[in-house]
Amino acid sequence: PVLGPDSLAPPVLGPDSKSETRTSESPPVIPVVDPKNDSEVVTITSFWKPGERWPGQSGSVPSHYRMAVVNVWLGRTLPKHTIQTLHTFSRNRKGLTYILFTDPTYIKSLQELVSGIPGVEVISSFKIGEKTVGLREYIHYRFWNETNEVTGEPEPFKFKLAHNLCDYRPLYGLIFKDYLEEYSHWAWVDKDTFVGNLAEWITASDLQSGEVIGIGGTKARGKVMLSTFGQLAIFRNTRRVNRLMLLDKDLLLQQYKRANTGSANTDEFFFNKLALAGPGRDAISPPLRMMYIVFSTRKRHGALVKPTSDVEPFTLIETSTCFSHRPKTAKDPAGVCRKPDTEEAKQAMRFYRATFKNFTGGTKKVPKAEIECCGWWMGKDLNDEHTGWFKFYRDDEGSWWKRRAMKINDVKLVNSTMGEVIQWKTTIWAHVRTEMCVIEEKDIQTWMPIGHECAQGRIK
Repeated sequence: PVLGPDSLAPPVLGPDSKSETRTSESPPVIPVVDPKNDSEVVTITSFWKPGERWPGQSGSVPSHYRMAVVNVWLGRTLPKHTIQTLHTFSRNRKGLTYILFTDPTYIKSLQELVSGIPGVEVISSFKIGEKTVGLREYIHYRFWNETNEVTGEPEPFKFKLAHNLCDYRPLYGLIFKDYLEEYSHWAWVDKDTFVGNLAEWITASDLQSGEVIGIGGTKARGKVMLSTFGQLAIFRNTRRVNRLMLLDKDLLLQQYKRANTGSANTDEFFFNKLALAGPGRDAISPPLRMMYIVFSTRKRHGALVKPTSDVEPFTLIETSTCFSHRPKTAKDPAGVCRKPDTEEAKQAMRFYRATFKNFTGGTKKVPKAEIECCGWWMGKDLNDEHTGWFKFYRDDEGSWWKRRAMKINDVKLVNSTMGEVIQWKTTIWAHVRTEMCVIEEKDIQTWMPIGHECAQGRIK
């Protein structure tokens, strides 16, 4: 099917009316509950910074966007590190709500775990018509109800919901659309994704321009990997974006009628191949506006920097190496760990030079042939000058553009035994399967992980 343009399709629920229609000419005013007073509804217009406009934008850039970060949890408890990730999203609650969908069986225990975390909502009440159902039955029905016009399936079928949860993430906008009506954007996320200050990385201009925003790093050997990633991806809450997985009937059924419960990486490889890098993209008119944020190199050690205020977001920092010892003075070189950290340190410096030394700034065009090349992911053919920490944007005419994703002050260099390397840099997310260590703001300048100290979530 050819999916044409639409207005911001879902209705916005206002405080004094059941629904309001909205169009692209009249951006929504999003009702937001004041975190300090749950009974008071306010409009927040300052969280997503305006930022520089991308090519093709016209009119004003509204700042009152609001995002639903969607996760599904089928279990009675949450790991400690998942609780910690929720706190990092909670610190960004001026611009988002973290929604945890779960089964009624688990609601009591989960509510107790997250009750003290503002900006996190647990939902376990689901209905099909007048019938109250569990989460699994609800997902099965909603999947069928939203896709049967394409698949031709006569009735709902049950697919396994276990380790393959990420396979139906691209359909969250359809499956949970009744719960997402008040949001301009929605995002999927992993249970072990920690985030920093999202407003420092994603502006209102980005949210207005990018219908799909993939946020990731690099592939092995320093190749840029432009794709959606399971850790965090953001979508404009419109009909055409929410229906991207419906572009290919065979793939749709193949992904959900599998016997095993292992993930088929539908949220990354196959979704990108279908809707973003493959032929499905060309079925959409006007062309899908995509954005990819490259923020990291491959191997990382990270820490959360606690702000002085209890309501401000954490700063998330990382380094692409570890150090065998810290310098005794500012002039003494720091030792670095053995391979592969040494290679990662060199790679990070190559990204640093491409981003800050060899690029004059602003918004520059990128040759289309360098990006649209590689099947299920794009970007591995980018020349060295484009291989850095950039935002890559595809406009509605199919042209690609880039600009820096971060500021030079967000990177701190240190003299080491192998020359100048990155001591630390800020980052947008970290995928860590255990608790991360937290350091004070006053300690950020001297933070330097030695071995696995404060690295990959391990606490000294």
